[in-house]
Amino acid sequence: LQEFFDAVWSKTRSAQLSNDGWRREQQLWKSYLLPQLGDQRVGTLNARDFDRFIRDASGAKGQLLSGNTRRLIRAAYRSALDWCQWEEAIPEVHRFRRLKGTTKKVLPSPEPLTATEIQAVVDATKTPEERAVLTVAFHLGLRPSEVCGIVWSDVVLTKAPDHPNGSVHVRGTKTAESEARLPLTKEAQAALRRLKRLTGPEGPVFVHRSGPRKSYRSLLKRAAADAGVKRGRVFQYLTRHTAATLVSQDQGTAAAAALLRHTNPRMVEKIYDHTPAGARVDLERVFSRESED
Repeated sequence: LQEFFDAVWSKTRSAQLSNDGWRREQQLWKSYLLPQLGDQRVGTLNARDFDRFIRDASGAKGQLLSGNTRRLIRAAYRSALDWCQWEEAIPEVHRFRRLKGTTKKVLPSPEPLTATEIQAVVDATKTPEERAVLTVAFHLGLRPSEVCGIVWSDVVLTKAPDHPNGSVHVRGTKTAESEARLPLTKEAQAALRRLKRLTGPEGPVFVHRSGPRKSYRSLLKRAAADAGVKRGRVFQYLTRHTAATLVSQDQGTAAAAALLRHTNPRMVEKIYDHTPAGARVDLERVFSRESED
């Protein structure tokens, strides 16, 4: 496990996480996981050994770790084993028992919106800025921070050979590999064009009240409620889950991975793709519907 961490996992995982996220997770590996499990072969790691380790894990002063700290350690460890399984380095990931003493809530799995529901939510917005925010979020599958960080200098609304509906340069991404220029859909282009006429050609694209928008969580919840769209959990990343699922249904997991800018399609399939068996969707109507300016 130590050799795998040094040669493979540290490079792979640091590219997946932000600098601060990797710093915290790396500390868990070096302080707890590697000193106890580092000499074991990855293929022989099993539930019994991990249960014994996590039960007896202690801090620098010898005190037993809190339930939440043990949960974070297990999450770091399991993400590495999941990757090994995706890469077919191990046949399966061993089971994990429920941790006691943790306050982590079990959240319901995301329920992506249907094509009709997306349009209903977008139509329930009250301003051109709100409509543009949700259109871009749903159609491009961006992370919430990427949506809110778009500035007008990164937006091209004119036709180009590779981008017939214009494009947007996505910056401030989770990883350096995710920075890219992405094509706009016709509806996203139209929504941004309307907004630009009102706000001007410079500065942040999405401005809420007196400053740059930092979140669209409340907006999404309100628009979904006004549209009559009910979900057990309405949260910002629901737009990204929805985009990945719709694209996967129509074009496959590899296309969804390209949309989300993930290098490993299996990660997209495990985390973002919630496609029911045999489902299909008319993406042309959702993402390329003609819009009048």
